[in-house]
Amino acid sequence: MQRFLLVIFLFLSLNARTNDKIKISVLTCSAGDELYSAFGHTALRVHNRQTGDDLVYNFGQFDFDTPNFYMKFLQGRLKYRLGIHSYLEFLAKYSSHSRSIVEQELNMTTAQKKWLVDTLRFLYRPENRYYLYHFMDKNCTTEVRDLIIEALEKKISLTQKPAGITFRQILEHYLSKKPALKAGIDLITGTKLDRELNPLQAMALPYKLMEGIDTLISNGRPVVKKRVNVVSFSQQTNTRGWFYIIVFYLLLVMVWLFISKELFVKVMWVLTALPGILILGLQFFSEHAEFLNNWNLLWMNPLYILLFVNRVRNNKTIFQLFGYFVIFALTTRFIVAGLQPFNFVFLPWTVLLILTFLPSLIKK
Repeated sequence: MQRFLLVIFLFLSLNARTNDKIKISVLTCSAGDELYSAFGHTALRVHNRQTGDDLVYNFGQFDFDTPNFYMKFLQGRLKYRLGIHSYLEFLAKYSSHSRSIVEQELNMTTAQKKWLVDTLRFLYRPENRYYLYHFMDKNCTTEVRDLIIEALEKKISLTQKPAGITFRQILEHYLSKKPALKAGIDLITGTKLDRELNPLQAMALPYKLMEGIDTLISNGRPVVKKRVNVVSFSQQTNTRGWFYIIVFYLLLVMVWLFISKELFVKVMWVLTALPGILILGLQFFSEHAEFLNNWNLLWMNPLYILLFVNRVRNNKTIFQLFGYFVIFALTTRFIVAGLQPFNFVFLPWTVLLILTFLPSLIKK
């Protein structure tokens, strides 16, 4: 019996020493050039200094070959998965794309490390590694955030309370130099992005988690033990977005001035109705709550398609009502800008849209 207890004691001691040799870190990667990498990336590094195993657990993997990939993404039915890479492989991949990496070693007890490693192994099982991606609530960063909080037994506090922030304001960090992408996101997303988040909810994108865990304390000690800039690259300013936007509006004005006013009017109606159809469709057919309650549907309205029906377009009363509706819709949209900010990239668009109805409105 004594021998049996001695064996058990030695096994537990060895296991404790093994876990004590484990270093767990959060890896934060800067944004990339591709759309799917525009908001950076978060992963967990587990380095066992006793065995030499150095693995990165990556919750941001998906399969581009998934049938109807973009449709499933918009519907909220695209499955992401947990993958495992060697640290050197991960480092080489992101370095080759000139993406900076910051490592934050976590200050955890042996028991907390063991729980986290065991949980990662459990989640990597084939039946557990897939999850449905949701932009704000279920992504590569929130998965890491929630695991850290759970491993720390939810015994956390903040060294400083940050000012209230919305998810749309967090996106500004990534989109301030990408006006076309920002305009697209502002167009199709609704008021959920404009609700004030608590400090933990705000840690939903890579740079906010990186900043946030630096301010966390658990059981009287900082959660981050050490922070290292693994690789650093200067971020290049990309002005192509503004170039495309300016060219887009110049082309519309050139059609109006030099080609055909009738063609300009029809192009404006189509360009305004199609995004409206998309926005309306997302309200009903997407599981992403971020698309709901979108005030842009007021002015980017599918009803403009009706203007291609001759009876509607040629009826002066109905056509004038459409014009008044546009003015009312745009006025209302500006009034509710406090609920959902209006992206002023679309301001020239609204002016051009009003021009399509102006002759009928000022005609006596």
